[in-house]
Parts: sequence; structure tokens; C-alpha cells
Amino acid sequence: DIFSGSFGVHKHYDSGFWLGASLSYTERAPSETELFAFGPHLATDQFEVGDTTLDKESGLNFEGSARWSNDTVGYGINLFVTEFSDFIYLTPGQAVEDGELTSEGAGLPVFLYVQDDASFWGGEAYIDVFLEDAALGADWTLGGSVDFVDGDLDTGGNVPFIPPTTFNGDISAEWDAWEIGAALTIAGDENDAGVGQLPTEGYTTLDLRGEVDLSEFGIGGDGTEAFIEARNVTDEEVRFATSVLKDLIPAPGQNIRVGVRLAF
Repeated sequence: DIFSGSFGVHKHYDSGFWLGASLSYTERAPSETELFAFGPHLATDQFEVGDTTLDKESGLNFEGSARWSNDTVGYGINLFVTEFSDFIYLTPGQAVEDGELTSEGAGLPVFLYVQDDASFWGGEAYIDVFLEDAALGADWTLGGSVDFVDGDLDTGGNVPFIPPTTFNGDISAEWDAWEIGAALTIAGDENDAGVGQLPTEGYTTLDLRGEVDLSEFGIGGDGTEAFIEARNVTDEEVRFATSVLKDLIPAPGQNIRVGVRLAF
């Protein structure tokens, strides 16, 4: 038997200011994998072992938000704290295979589904700017945000696969049917790795994009467009701290995508 509930309040001000807060409690039953797994999971390169004695996971979350906006600028901040009881996660361990206790199964490292109380906190701050008919006669949109999260186990150590502090910035210019833009991502180092995990180096990536709204020329419905994207322009080596395969497989390097999106 599981139960969930939430309560929230918010206040709008005529000046464009907004305040909000919410409190929620959730429970989650263990999945069939967390309960019964015993064998190689080739997609994650792990030998996973479940535990039929796992209890339900519960979390108490508080989140507060504040933002302000007008026709040109908007900015805000969101902060949260979550306290978990019996948080379920994977950690390196040992399993019995062929009558022997081993840290490897089928040639893969053994990972066990276990439970521990855990504390999470984090948030994000952002700003958006819109300039109509500005430089070069374009409508400009600029945005920036930073997000951060931390997770600690109550018995000591870090929750695995936590993303690093990350900054995202983007800028775009639009002339009627035509639009160009760029996006910058700066991710910090993630040195608070979980048990059995290696630290993850940060990275900086630059993406470029150009598109044309084909519906302006009578082709398809609203949203029909042709686009070209250049991703990871500087060919940075990117490894995501949230990926179980980060030490084996990096994210794609420099690549270009060309496409048409049709809407009817």
C-alpha cells in the first residue's frame, strides 16, 4: 500500500512578481527489477542483483520558487530539499554464483539494489531576455540558467550518478521565417562520486543552429521547418556523470544534423 499527497501555495503581484511554495510526500514500491534481478544487464555492463526484502521508498519534498517578469525580462530561482527514507539505489557488491561469493558475474561487476536514507538539495536560477526589432533588425532572445544538486546517504557517502553544477546559455535571432542561434553548456567536475564510481571531468560544449519556417512559404502547417544543427562544434570529450556507461562510452563528438520537420 502506497500513499502520496501534496500541498502548495502561491501569490501573484501586480508588479509581475510571483512567489510559490509546495510540500509533497510520496511513496514508491520497489520495481520488479529491484526485487528480482539476478543476471547480466548488458545495456549497462553490470551484473544486477535484486533484493526481495526491499521496503517501499518514501520522500518528503519542500520546494520554494520566486520569479519576476515583464515584456522584456524574466528571471527566477527554484530551490528544493528532499528527505528520503529507504532510498533505493545500485551499489557495487558481491553475489553467490556457482556456490561461491564473487564480485563478478558473467564477467561483469556485481551491483546490488540496496536501501538507505538519503538527503537531496538543489535548485536552479535563470534569466530570459527578449528584444524586439533590435540589432540587425532581428528579434533577439537570450537566456541563461545554472542548476545544481547534491545527494548524500545518511550512513555516509554520496548518492551515485548525481549531475554536476551546470550553466546553460543560449542566444537566437529571428527575421520573419529565418532564425539562427547558439547554445553554450558549461558543466563542472563531479568529484562527489558514489561508491565504486570514478569522478567525472567537466566539459564545455557549443551548439549552433539555423532554421527556416516553411509554413511562411505555404508548406505544411504551423511548425513546419527545415533546420541544420552543428553540435559539439569544438569536438569536446563529454562524459555524463549521470550515465552508468560514462567510463566506457563518451557522448557524441562533433556532429551535424540536417532535417525537415512537417506539421499538418
